[in-house]
Amino acid sequence: MLIVSGALLLHDRNSRTIRHTEEVFCRTGKTPVAAPASSFHGIFRYIQKTKACTVMGELAARELLLVEDNPADVYLIQKALAECGNEIHLSVVPNGREALAFLRKAPPFARAPSPALILLDLNLPKIHGKEVLAELRRLPTYLVTPIVVFSAADKDVEEQHCLQLGANAYVQKPSDFYAFFATIHAIVRQWLM
Repeated sequence: MLIVSGALLLHDRNSRTIRHTEEVFCRTGKTPVAAPASSFHGIFRYIQKTKACTVMGELAARELLLVEDNPADVYLIQKALAECGNEIHLSVVPNGREALAFLRKAPPFARAPSPALILLDLNLPKIHGKEVLAELRRLPTYLVTPIVVFSAADKDVEEQHCLQLGANAYVQKPSDFYAFFATIHAIVRQWLM
C-alpha cells in the first residue's frame, strides 16, 4: 500500500520519506483513507490541467488524454507530469464510455482537445480498456495517435493482445513510488517529445 498526499511537498530518494499535507489516500484503493470520497468527486469528471514547463528553452505544448478510474493513480500521474520538463495539457476521463465520447467530441466534450498521446488503463468501468482500444483504432482521427496501455494487469497476460488491438506499448504500473514516477517520465520522453 502506497500512501501519498494531496499536497506533496517533498519526496527525498535518499531518506525515502514523503512530507505531505491535506488528503492522504492509498494508490491501490478506490476510496481515500483519510479524506471524504466527495473530495475526489471532481477528479472523476473531465478535467484539463495545464502544466507549464520548458523543453530546451522553448515552450512546447502537448495534449495527453489519461483514461483512468483510480483517483490515486490520477494524482500520481499529475504529479509525475509536473516534473516532466515540458508543457503538458492533461485531460482525464474515468471510464471507457467517457473516453470514447471525449475522442469522438460528443457532448459534453465538443471542444475537447485532440490528444497527441492516450494513456489507457485496462480495468475501466462501463467499457473495458480493450474495447476502448479496439474502437479507437477504428476511428480515422486516431489511427496513428500513440496509445500506451498503462495498467496494473499482468503484462505477460495482457501485452500481446493489447498490441494486436493497436496499442503502441504496454506498460505495467509499478507498485514502487519512485518507479511509478520514472515510468511516467519515460513514457512522456518516448511518446511526447
